[in-house]
Amino acid sequence: MKKALRLLALLLCAVTLFSACGNDKPAEITTEALTETPTREPLTPISPEDIQMPENLCDIIDTVHIERVTETPTFTPNQSLPEDTDRAVIIPHFTVNDHMVLQRRAVNLIRGRTSDAHVAAQFCGGIYYGQVENGYFEIYLPPMEAQVQKDLVILTDTARLTLTDICVGDVYLLSGQSNMAWSMGWSEDIHKNDIANATEENIRVMRMNHTESEYERMDAEGDVAWMRISPEVAKTFSAIGYLFGKRLHQELEIPIGLVQAAVSGSAIAFWFPADTYQAYVRSGGVAYTSNSSGNLMPCLGYNGMIAPLLGMRFCGMLWYQGEANTSDSEHYFDQLSLLINTYRERFNAPLMSVTVVELPKATPDHAEKWAPVKAAQQRAAAELENVALSISIDLGYEVDVHPRDKTVYARRAAEITLHRFYGLEISPFPSVAAAERITETIVSLTLTGGDGFELRNGINGFQVSTDGEKWFAIEQADIDGNVLTLVAAEPFRYIRYGVIYYPTLLDFSKHVTVYNTDGNPLDQFILQVD
Repeated sequence: MKKALRLLALLLCAVTLFSACGNDKPAEITTEALTETPTREPLTPISPEDIQMPENLCDIIDTVHIERVTETPTFTPNQSLPEDTDRAVIIPHFTVNDHMVLQRRAVNLIRGRTSDAHVAAQFCGGIYYGQVENGYFEIYLPPMEAQVQKDLVILTDTARLTLTDICVGDVYLLSGQSNMAWSMGWSEDIHKNDIANATEENIRVMRMNHTESEYERMDAEGDVAWMRISPEVAKTFSAIGYLFGKRLHQELEIPIGLVQAAVSGSAIAFWFPADTYQAYVRSGGVAYTSNSSGNLMPCLGYNGMIAPLLGMRFCGMLWYQGEANTSDSEHYFDQLSLLINTYRERFNAPLMSVTVVELPKATPDHAEKWAPVKAAQQRAAAELENVALSISIDLGYEVDVHPRDKTVYARRAAEITLHRFYGLEISPFPSVAAAERITETIVSLTLTGGDGFELRNGINGFQVSTDGEKWFAIEQADIDGNVLTLVAAEPFRYIRYGVIYYPTLLDFSKHVTVYNTDGNPLDQFILQVD
């Protein structure tokens, strides 16, 4: 799998970059509009030995559908045609409107409906010709570097439509359940300064309405459009999503587009396409029925909120979900892997990065239930290509599963994204590199990930076991350089860390003890020492 993805990446990198220059609500598109998704043809892999893989994903030039970009005229556009202000002739898809962000270094699709026979788009000094079939048009734009605040003009035989304030930058899909959907307005007392300062003119957002559908929709339900971020917009937008995008924008200094599609209480199967889910069940995967809210019904979220976005280009996805899958956590790794691979296929983005937000601490009832889901999230980051994990072991909210302050979650998610996929140097998180048995009751762990390590809370977080089922606390923990020594009162074979819940400690940072000198915690683990 890794070899195949590398070969595909080599193909993408071998192609020359096309460089280029530089709130009107769109008319509603009916449910019947654009009923067929753009054709997603597979690339033919090649293996040129002399081409080097770029160091960072952001350096890759994505050429999927490059063959559909054409500057060969199919008609003679009339620049003096009147503006189609009523959108009587040209009706763009809801994803194509003022303030939108196109994905840099990728082929972008401009689509919609028209009653004319020919169509073209003028953007950044070039004119690109599209096709019209059965009243639906598609125009493909070549890969471009980041741009800010440009006009895009759609031209047909009898009309022209000017879309303003268009940017080219990095576009992220924000999906999951309630902690992704949690808006800054729901924690206004905590995020009031973030709301007031949400004025970055080149951060653009689009929020999909909660839509459950029995079939794959190609349009959004309700008013959905790109918007510039503002205090009013930020108040209703994903808190972790906006703060994540803001950190990327500050570091990269390019436009950032954020598309929110998240539903409270949704299980991961809610976000599966129907054919993917059916194949999963046929192969022995768990089948779901419903719960009181209906959000466990498979595929309804994908059909209503993800399918309408197909045709867009995303460089990455931020995924914050898992709370609704703790009752069947043994399946979560397979399901998360399936979701990631399916989205990469459906969006024609085989190297799309995925940053998973690790479930944090919550109430005592959730401590052991959530540990297997977090282990599955760790495994996904370790085994899947271009998947990063944002660690949350020392975070949480003792009252319920919804931390009100999303600041640290967003910062960590942005920084691991910048580190893994953009090459930003950040302070690493500690991890266990090796374990060595000293005696039946003493084990040493070699740590990596930092210039120094410390124990802040004694032996908190550590438990050992002889059989992997009944756990008891250790007697002592000491650290010398990067070697952590654990001492127990009885012989043990298993060690786990980060699972135990201390009901008298409301500060979850005290539920664990190993930190590096930059203040980053060692994540949850379980291991066997022979």
